[in-house]
Amino acid sequence: MVAKHDAPPAADSYELIRGLARAAFDGDARAAYLIAREYERCGIPLVYARDKEDPEAVADELARHGWQGGKLDRMIVEVRRCFPLQHQDPFVDLPPRPQGYPAAYWLDRSAEAGYPLAMVAKGFLLRVPPNVSNATDADRERAELTESQGRAMLLKAALSRDPDVLLDLGFKMGRQASLVEDDQATLMRAAAWMLMACRTGAQCGFDSEIVPLSQCPPENVLCTPGLNVDFALSHVLGPEKYARAYSLSQELEEQLNSNDAEGVKAFLDFPMTRSPP
Repeated sequence: MVAKHDAPPAADSYELIRGLARAAFDGDARAAYLIAREYERCGIPLVYARDKEDPEAVADELARHGWQGGKLDRMIVEVRRCFPLQHQDPFVDLPPRPQGYPAAYWLDRSAEAGYPLAMVAKGFLLRVPPNVSNATDADRERAELTESQGRAMLLKAALSRDPDVLLDLGFKMGRQASLVEDDQATLMRAAAWMLMACRTGAQCGFDSEIVPLSQCPPENVLCTPGLNVDFALSHVLGPEKYARAYSLSQELEEQLNSNDAEGVKAFLDFPMTRSPP
């Protein structure tokens, strides 16, 4: 199953989700994933929009709290996109469900159907350590089983060899590395996944739906439409680390091409915190 990260055009999140809802309910794994991703995208904008009657009121409040320039403009675009979800139910045409239709429902359905991008997102969530006080042996056994399921899901997604899936995996791994002090090993593996994904046709340009390069600060001299993932990594890593990451990406590509699950698994070995990427 080829994974596509981009969604069909829509005026706002409500229109997008409603347009996908019936197909997702009927078993379209890509549609279910896109719904889950849209809800994730709207998470922060809807927090800012809570209790507001108009998205423009959000702009005024953020400006009073010091938001300005491109950062403010981007957030207001997202608030306007997501705002209709505050007052309209995109699942009104689906059968009533006591728990409703939250993002987790759609992500689980998509991952269970084997959609690789959903498996990446769900795999990372499954690997988050539970926050349990005075854990019992049973708690620890459940946590180990869940973590093992997450690892297996990430490996299955990686073995799909879909370029966008590999880019997403590497990007999420890199964000995880940033949460652990001086985790150079994970950073190098993350860069290797991303570099290999870009070589094999992933969305690595300025308008990538996976790595949000277009959200870089406009005042940054690198923030131009010519920026891509490869150049961004070379800038962040520096020549020596970039060369090492590139060499790792070649090794990873060989293992993927030969379907070496054990070799690929080594590139998925990284510590996980309680903060999902």
